[in-house]
Amino acid sequence: MCLVCLLEVYIINRGEAYRLRFISSKSNEDIDHALFELNQVILANPNSELAFYRRGGVYATKGDIANATSDFETALRLNPNSLQAKNALDLIRQHRITIPIAASPNINIVPIDNIQGSLDITDALRNAVIEAFRNVTSDNRIAIIHFTAQNSDVSDFLYGELRHILVSNNFTVVDRRELDAVRIEQAFQLDWEVDDNTAVSIGRFVGADVIVMGTVDGIGALRRLRLNVLNTETAVIIGTASQPFTSTVDLH
Repeated sequence: MCLVCLLEVYIINRGEAYRLRFISSKSNEDIDHALFELNQVILANPNSELAFYRRGGVYATKGDIANATSDFETALRLNPNSLQAKNALDLIRQHRITIPIAASPNINIVPIDNIQGSLDITDALRNAVIEAFRNVTSDNRIAIIHFTAQNSDVSDFLYGELRHILVSNNFTVVDRRELDAVRIEQAFQLDWEVDDNTAVSIGRFVGADVIVMGTVDGIGALRRLRLNVLNTETAVIIGTASQPFTSTVDLH
């Protein structure tokens, strides 16, 4: 490879390193550095597919979906076989701002460089919420019926994280104690995992418009986090998500 090409790749990778530092530190200086580095490459070589893809990742990290989309489209135009640019565009279009909570600063779409399943479990949960809740509005009352994993600590953790994400985005979430009281009073199965019909009945008893059920499954280190969102009036699934993540801890 020519010296200029090597230098270009080096600068692009340095811009990506700044982006990743921004994700961990939330330092605006890091994200500004990333944009500066990638802008310089694009000015010098407006046909650099990788630079446009990386800059699209920076814009997506900032929450600037319009510019991210534009850069991913340019990368795909420069290289119609770019799977990473195509995947990034597909992801953005799935999450496009018909999702009421997608515009909130409390939920960030993380996956641009993690499409192959390298997200951690909390990132996978955030992305699943964005994917599954596109037809849910903030005036809906939500009941989290269960979050099933073989490890009860993981179940409790994901239940708490999901509740935190929803409440942080101005949704009303039914208190877990209220759900337990209804289960006991109506003699519903006390095990957290119930079928859809029972879940809808529980949701109706607590006055929920929407119910949510989650599961974690998979083989080895590669896992999937799944959400199903149902309308309690119609018992119809109105949202679903399946997000990959990797785990280095025992989920059993």
